[in-house]
Amino acid sequence: KTRYNDKGFTEGAIYPVDLLDRTEWAWRGGIRYRLSGQLGIGAQVEKTREEFVQEGDNRNNDSTGYLLVARYDRPRFYLDASGGYREGKGRDGAAPSLYPGYRTGTYSFFASYFVARAVELQVFGHRRPVDSFFLDNPYYFETRNAAAVQVSLGQSVALRGFVSIGPNSYPAEVVVGTNLVARKDDVTEIGGGLLFRFYRNVAASVVASQARYTSNIDGVTRSVLRISTGISLGDFSR
Repeated sequence: KTRYNDKGFTEGAIYPVDLLDRTEWAWRGGIRYRLSGQLGIGAQVEKTREEFVQEGDNRNNDSTGYLLVARYDRPRFYLDASGGYREGKGRDGAAPSLYPGYRTGTYSFFASYFVARAVELQVFGHRRPVDSFFLDNPYYFETRNAAAVQVSLGQSVALRGFVSIGPNSYPAEVVVGTNLVARKDDVTEIGGGLLFRFYRNVAASVVASQARYTSNIDGVTRSVLRISTGISLGDFSR
């Protein structure tokens, strides 16, 4: 269940952020086969449902995805990847022009390699549909591919830097002047942060990044500064 409140920040805005208030469900099932202690493969089917508080007739949707997955785990190298096909469509009798159905490929991956005990290289990325504010394009396809380096400074502190690139591609053409244009925002994000390990399996992080969105539509090219914190639970002994 996702709820937003931007009162005081966007008073009088054409697209208030609470248009994205929604409840989401996801079901996933599949089979995984372990070929060895290091390698496993599998297949999954995933179904999702989104129901919006506002403009549900225009935004409510279902999707089904079919995925192949693989995982490879060695002391210095780790890979987790999935790829497949997803299709989505509007619900509640929404007109196709308000929520255009889609059939598209999707993927996600994360790979880690320890150059040395204290230096880790990472590559990761994904392609997936993401909800948008705009009725003429209620979603877009987000593609991101990234690389990062993480350096441990002793036992309890790690320093991380990353760069990410990829487009946001919108499915429906919009009117720009006298032309129909398919919107595309090219995104470049650069950031870094610190990871603090409190115990073997507990860590806190703070990350700052600057993202540049360069669009082929006038007026929406922009820069976004993000600062986030988090708590992680896992095995950080690698």
